[in-house]
Amino acid sequence: VTMISFVLLTIYLKSTGQTSPTIIADRFSEFICFQCIFSLFFCMLLLIKGRIAPSSTDSGSTGSFLFDYYWGMELYPRIFGVDIKVFTNCRFGMTVWPLIVSIF
Repeated sequence: VTMISFVLLTIYLKSTGQTSPTIIADRFSEFICFQCIFSLFFCMLLLIKGRIAPSSTDSGSTGSFLFDYYWGMELYPRIFGVDIKVFTNCRFGMTVWPLIVSIF
């Protein structure tokens, strides 16, 4: 469904002369830079959340800030009832990568 929607949107945008979906390919270095900076801040948010208000009993600290930062404090972090690990892996990882591949 996502790929079909993307192809139809691409055809529509190119035929009407509006913004091209290849804008990601045109600005790929900016896209990657933003993703790296966002991921560092997002990991910090999850670290602080895991220390202050863990979602369940599966959280813990190793005592090392760097290890906790990169490994994580919680096994299944949740924010407002949304499983963050499933959301980021499924929505961004499994949906965005095929779109990026089809753009190039």
